[in-house]
Amino acid sequence: MPVAVASGVGLRQFNLAARSRASNSLAEYGHSQTGGVMEEYTVPTFTLDWLMDNQPRPNLIKCDVEGAAVEVFRGRLKTLKETRLVIMCEVGDEPSDELTTIFSECDYKLFDGEKPLSATSSVSRASWNTIAIPQEKCEKRVGSQNLIHPRSGLRPVYSCGHDQQGESRDDQCAFANKLKT
Repeated sequence: MPVAVASGVGLRQFNLAARSRASNSLAEYGHSQTGGVMEEYTVPTFTLDWLMDNQPRPNLIKCDVEGAAVEVFRGRLKTLKETRLVIMCEVGDEPSDELTTIFSECDYKLFDGEKPLSATSSVSRASWNTIAIPQEKCEKRVGSQNLIHPRSGLRPVYSCGHDQQGESRDDQCAFANKLKT
């Protein structure tokens, strides 16, 4: 069943893009690359906090939600402060400052996911492919291949970006879904 992560538990409209399934999104989001809406569905929505309370907790969240990342993380202090997950998040220019603030207030260190991770490669502002790592995990994880290597041993992720059939939408998401316990 298709579902979405959002700011509240409920029902929302989800649009399937005519041009590219990588642009599917909640009706309020998305961008000009959709080529219009091919189909529209009503889907159940859940918050990250609800998922953390009702599902096995992952070590990593992959979030590619076509501009809705602020909605996914705003007000999720319980998830961010208590579960201390690693987050891989696509971040556009517009929400970058707000996501930077959200992650910083929860003691996450930010990295540009398009560059090799090292202790000196942190960034001060969320970038297009942001990796947010809890401060206390940085020394253990950053600089090693363990964080993002396919044989890392991380549990499966909650991925906030999938198409209607539940298939991964991009290579990074496909990689994250292959992680095994």
